[in-house]
Amino acid sequence: MYQVTNLESQDTRGFESRDALLQFLDEQNAVCRQEQMQLDLKLLHVDHDTGEVKSNLSITLPTSGTIDSLLMTFGKDEGKKKLPLPFPKRAPKEIPKSPPEKLEGNPEEPAKVNQEVVSEKQLETLFKQELLAANRQSQRVARFLFGLIFMLGAASIGLGILQSTQIKQLKEDIKILNSSQNQEASNLDHKLNVFSRYFLSHYYSVADRDLSDFVSKSLTKEVKSSETSLISAILEEVKSTKAGYNVSFVLALRSNNETRNVRLVFTVKADKSSPYGYRIIKAPVETPYLNQ
Repeated sequence: MYQVTNLESQDTRGFESRDALLQFLDEQNAVCRQEQMQLDLKLLHVDHDTGEVKSNLSITLPTSGTIDSLLMTFGKDEGKKKLPLPFPKRAPKEIPKSPPEKLEGNPEEPAKVNQEVVSEKQLETLFKQELLAANRQSQRVARFLFGLIFMLGAASIGLGILQSTQIKQLKEDIKILNSSQNQEASNLDHKLNVFSRYFLSHYYSVADRDLSDFVSKSLTKEVKSSETSLISAILEEVKSTKAGYNVSFVLALRSNNETRNVRLVFTVKADKSSPYGYRIIKAPVETPYLNQ
């Protein structure tokens, strides 16, 4: 939140955004120039939640430069996002161990075997031994299947937890990317605003001023400066197109002791060869502005 106090009348006004503050100061600067009066103001940047004063600045209007250059660093904050803590690790589950089996051995009895005939006692003993061996084999297979099912279930749960963590992290990454893109767009708008206002101060000054640093080579003969005084400039819109950026300003101009309001629209494109990083690729078009 921003506050502006008139040091003479002690009147205070509040503004929710920095753009609203800049627009108000542009208008007051224009009025001071037009009325040839001086205005002493104190600016405060206040935390909206705690009421703490983050920064303050005293200015006097009218200013020789632009309001943007005067408040270049005032009232700007850069927040840092905190990433969530990683998903807590779970302790591995212990697989219950089956109690060791008690093997029961059959007491060996002395066999009475004839050389020709196997006794019934020996057949019964052999049958029991085969039956016990088959039972032990079945138990081993059952334990193996149980362990396999348990491992598959644990792996499925672990995979679900991992996927959930990855999805949460992906959402956070998307939020950070969107925030970064919004910040880049805000920085771009600010750079275009500064370049455009600097161009306007040259465009409306004196006749036949050199504008080659601001316009493309194809427009050097078409775009000429004029002997018109720029009273105020309010950025109306910046729109991205395939060709570049369409920039629209609402201006208050004075010529022949008369003041008029106009809308000026031109197209800007990034150009590394330009001293200012941008060039105007479409000539400015000036139309009357009716404030309804």
